[in-house]
Amino acid sequence: MALGWRVRLAALGLAAFTVIATLIGHPFWTFEGVDFQRQLTTALEHLAVVGGFLALTARGAGRLSVSHREASP
Repeated sequence: MALGWRVRLAALGLAAFTVIATLIGHPFWTFEGVDFQRQLTTALEHLAVVGGFLALTARGAGRLSVSHREASP
């Protein structure tokens, strides 16, 4: 993703991985009180990152990416 090569595919894969890892690593529904709040906050932060990955999936890397240069005439 840093070079802009196959950004949509990489972003989609990272989004899926982040959702799965968040659900496994932060099972907020099993906690109570302060621990619940901590786990929920962390899970929501990670899901916000997923939103960024989905935005990259929808929009693509941009005109400075390697993929854009390959597609240009």
